[in-house]
Amino acid sequence: MKRIFLTSALAISMIVPAFAETTAPDIEAGATSASCDSGTLNTTDGTSTLSAQWTANEINLKWYNGETEFATNTCTYDGGITLPASAPQRVGYNFAGWQVLFDLSTLADKIDINGYILASRNANSDNCYHVNENTGDTVASKTCTESIFADYNANEWRVGFEYGTVKGIARCSTTPGGVLETGNPADSGGGQYCWCQATGYATSGSNSFANVSSPSWVFYDDRDYAGLCAYGCAGLCAYGVWDDSGFRSAVFGLEIEYEEPEFD
Repeated sequence: MKRIFLTSALAISMIVPAFAETTAPDIEAGATSASCDSGTLNTTDGTSTLSAQWTANEINLKWYNGETEFATNTCTYDGGITLPASAPQRVGYNFAGWQVLFDLSTLADKIDINGYILASRNANSDNCYHVNENTGDTVASKTCTESIFADYNANEWRVGFEYGTVKGIARCSTTPGGVLETGNPADSGGGQYCWCQATGYATSGSNSFANVSSPSWVFYDDRDYAGLCAYGCAGLCAYGVWDDSGFRSAVFGLEIEYEEPEFD
């Protein structure tokens, strides 16, 4: 998995107001037992104002040309991004810039957290789904004319988590698959086999989605016939990512272990 960063960055400056003319000596980050005395607080009674001191994080950047690492450098949070000294070359194309991708595998420590909201628009435009546990809206089946689905394309799904929103697409293919299998299902325009892929991620409170790096198609289910798949595949993808940590791991590109059950 990888992240690729844009050609430009917005540098944001932050001004911290001064609360006092004198500045207290630095107190080590994480200290819990700094002395409460005039040497530290510059006062023996009354009120002393303390101001938080910050050091910007350094972020490692990796630049990719397709699947090949092209360059590496770093940037400082809230600062600018220095582009590679040269641009990738491809015969028959003009280089148009860089694109930020999000690596869903970086959410590994949150993989056991289920979603609280989901929505999907199936290939059959008369069948959409929406669940929001925060508002108590647990009636899943909806008509696709409702406003919540206004910007959804056919076969699109989204799942909201406390940390952000993952969106993706569904495909009813003629290519069969196995449990949690990844593959390249044929886009035949109709089939009984339901496949799911994550395509974007937005942090909590944001409506701006970054494309997902190296997305994989993950098999969900054999729906018996093409019409049934078209009626509910996107909804099944949303439910799987929302409520199944194993399926969510596969869609997020994490390594998973699955053992076939044994029968006597």
